Amino acid sequence: MLKTNHSKIKGIIEVFILILQVISSLLILSALYGFTENTMFISNSSIKFMIAFIIFSPELCVSILTIHYILYEQFKILHNLITITKIFQIIMCTSLIILGLSLNLLYLYQIWSLVMLAKIVITYIIFNSIILILIKKKDKMTE
Repeated sequence: MLKTNHSKIKGIIEVFILILQVISSLLILSALYGFTENTMFISNSSIKFMIAFIIFSPELCVSILTIHYILYEQFKILHNLITITKIFQIIMCTSLIILGLSLNLLYLYQIWSLVMLAKIVITYIIFNSIILILIKKKDKMTE
């Protein structure tokens, strides 16, 4: 009975991680497209989307690795890679906030560009923190 409850809860956590990863990736891609839409002076929107997608490609790689790890759990090295990458993304985003505030970038850039960057940073921090917590919970349940 206890084993069945753990497997159900583990399955729910896995589905929740997958949903969060997909939502996070879509939000970041849309924020990057909005940022390139407002900052690049190119009239062709497909080129803007291509540039946003090129910037988005490292996040896509981490998303695919996370989904592969959650679905198959064959490679334990992916666990370390995913946790280190997500922790690095959180640290990078918080250091960008600190750097931006310490250099008084609010006076140099337009406010809409800071809002677009803040969307990306907040999305990274919130979703990656939740995904890391859920991965740790899932790992504790499998032990």
